[in-house]
Amino acid sequence: MSSQESKSRSGRFDLPANELVEKFNATIPFEQRVCPFDIKDSQTHATMLARQGIISEADAQAICRGLDQVAEEIRSGKFVFTVKDEDIHMAIEKRMTEIVGPAGGRLHTAAAMTRRRPLRRCICVM
Repeated sequence: MSSQESKSRSGRFDLPANELVEKFNATIPFEQRVCPFDIKDSQTHATMLARQGIISEADAQAICRGLDQVAEEIRSGKFVFTVKDEDIHMAIEKRMTEIVGPAGGRLHTAAAMTRRRPLRRCICVM
Protein backbone atom coordinates (compact mmCIF):
# COMPACT_ATOMS: atom_id res chain seq x y z
CA MET A 1 0.00 0.00 0.00
CA SER A 2 1.45 3.36 -0.95
CA SER A 3 1.58 6.23 1.53
CA GLN A 4 -1.18 7.92 -0.45
CA GLU A 5 -3.45 4.87 -0.17
CA SER A 6 -2.87 4.63 3.58
CA LYS A 7 -4.12 8.14 4.23
CA SER A 8 -7.48 8.63 5.88
CA ARG A 9 -8.74 10.40 2.74
CA SER A 10 -7.93 7.51 0.42
CA GLY A 11 -10.82 6.16 -1.59
CA ARG A 12 -12.57 9.52 -1.58
CA PHE A 13 -10.57 11.26 -4.29
CA ASP A 14 -9.12 10.11 -7.60
CA LEU A 15 -6.00 12.29 -7.47
CA PRO A 16 -3.41 12.63 -4.71
CA ALA A 17 -3.44 15.76 -2.57
CA ASN A 18 -1.35 18.70 -3.64
CA GLU A 19 1.89 18.93 -1.64
CA LEU A 20 0.97 22.40 -0.36
CA VAL A 21 -2.38 21.08 0.88
CA GLU A 22 -0.62 18.23 2.68
CA LYS A 23 1.75 20.66 4.40
CA PHE A 24 -1.11 22.98 5.35
CA ASN A 25 -3.21 20.14 6.82
CA ALA A 26 -0.36 18.33 8.58
CA THR A 27 -0.37 18.47 12.36
CA ILE A 28 2.98 16.68 12.69
CA PRO A 29 5.10 19.81 13.31
CA PHE A 30 3.20 20.91 16.42
CA GLU A 31 1.82 17.57 17.63
CA GLN A 32 5.16 15.92 18.35
CA ARG A 33 4.92 16.70 22.06
CA VAL A 34 1.89 14.39 22.39
CA CYS A 35 3.86 11.31 21.28
CA PRO A 36 4.22 9.79 24.78
CA PHE A 37 0.50 10.24 25.42
CA ASP A 38 -0.49 8.81 22.04
CA ILE A 39 1.71 5.77 22.65
CA LYS A 40 0.30 5.17 26.14
CA ASP A 41 -3.25 5.60 24.83
CA SER A 42 -2.58 3.09 22.04
CA GLN A 43 -1.05 0.58 24.49
CA THR A 44 -4.06 0.93 26.76
CA HIS A 45 -6.39 0.43 23.80
CA ALA A 46 -4.52 -2.73 22.69
CA THR A 47 -4.68 -4.10 26.24
CA MET A 48 -8.43 -3.44 26.39
CA LEU A 49 -8.96 -5.17 23.04
CA ALA A 50 -7.18 -8.28 24.34
CA ARG A 51 -9.04 -8.28 27.67
CA GLN A 52 -12.33 -8.13 25.79
CA GLY A 53 -11.28 -11.01 23.54
CA ILE A 54 -11.36 -8.81 20.44
CA ILE A 55 -7.69 -9.41 19.58
CA SER A 56 -5.36 -12.07 20.90
CA GLU A 57 -3.11 -11.51 23.89
CA ALA A 58 -0.13 -12.20 21.60
CA ASP A 59 -1.24 -9.42 19.23
CA ALA A 60 -1.69 -6.98 22.12
CA GLN A 61 1.77 -7.82 23.48
CA ALA A 62 3.33 -7.41 20.04
CA ILE A 63 1.60 -4.04 19.60
CA CYS A 64 2.76 -2.83 23.03
CA ARG A 65 6.34 -3.97 22.39
CA GLY A 66 6.31 -2.28 18.98
CA LEU A 67 5.02 0.92 20.55
CA ASP A 68 7.78 0.74 23.18
CA GLN A 69 10.31 0.52 20.36
CA VAL A 70 8.72 3.50 18.59
CA ALA A 71 8.88 5.48 21.86
CA GLU A 72 12.58 4.70 22.15
CA GLU A 73 13.16 5.76 18.53
CA ILE A 74 11.41 9.06 19.26
CA ARG A 75 13.40 9.65 22.49
CA SER A 76 16.69 8.87 20.77
CA GLY A 77 15.94 11.10 17.77
CA LYS A 78 15.93 8.20 15.28
CA PHE A 79 12.22 8.46 14.45
CA VAL A 80 11.59 10.27 11.16
CA PHE A 81 8.59 12.60 11.24
CA THR A 82 7.02 13.44 7.88
CA VAL A 83 3.96 15.48 6.89
CA LYS A 84 2.98 12.59 4.61
CA ASP A 85 1.71 10.79 7.74
CA GLU A 86 -0.91 13.51 8.40
CA ASP A 87 -0.76 13.30 12.19
CA ILE A 88 1.24 11.85 15.05
CA HIS A 89 -1.07 8.89 15.60
CA MET A 90 -0.77 7.77 11.98
CA ALA A 91 3.02 8.22 12.05
CA ILE A 92 3.39 6.16 15.22
CA GLU A 93 0.97 3.46 14.10
CA LYS A 94 2.64 3.16 10.69
CA ARG A 95 6.08 2.67 12.26
CA MET A 96 4.74 0.24 14.88
CA THR A 97 3.11 -1.84 12.12
CA GLU A 98 6.42 -1.87 10.21
CA ILE A 99 8.01 -3.31 13.35
CA VAL A 100 5.39 -5.90 14.37
CA GLY A 101 3.72 -6.76 11.07
CA PRO A 102 0.02 -7.56 10.57
CA ALA A 103 -0.79 -7.50 14.31
CA GLY A 104 -0.14 -3.75 14.22
CA GLY A 105 -3.08 -3.22 11.90
CA ARG A 106 -5.42 -4.59 14.56
CA LEU A 107 -4.81 -1.56 16.80
CA HIS A 108 -7.47 0.27 14.75
CA THR A 109 -10.14 -2.19 15.88
CA ALA A 110 -12.94 -0.42 17.76
CA ALA A 111 -10.92 2.82 17.89
CA ALA A 112 -12.99 5.97 17.59
CA MET A 113 -10.59 8.75 16.66
CA THR A 114 -13.23 11.31 17.61
CA ARG A 115 -12.63 10.12 21.20
CA ARG A 116 -8.92 9.41 21.10
CA ARG A 117 -7.53 12.62 19.53
CA PRO A 118 -9.17 15.04 21.99
CA LEU A 119 -8.22 12.75 24.88
CA ARG A 120 -4.53 12.83 23.93
CA ARG A 121 -4.62 16.60 23.53
CA CYS A 122 -6.29 17.04 26.94
CA ILE A 123 -3.67 14.84 28.58
CA CYS A 124 -0.93 16.85 26.91
CA VAL A 125 -2.32 20.18 28.11
CA MET A 126 -2.69 19.03 31.73
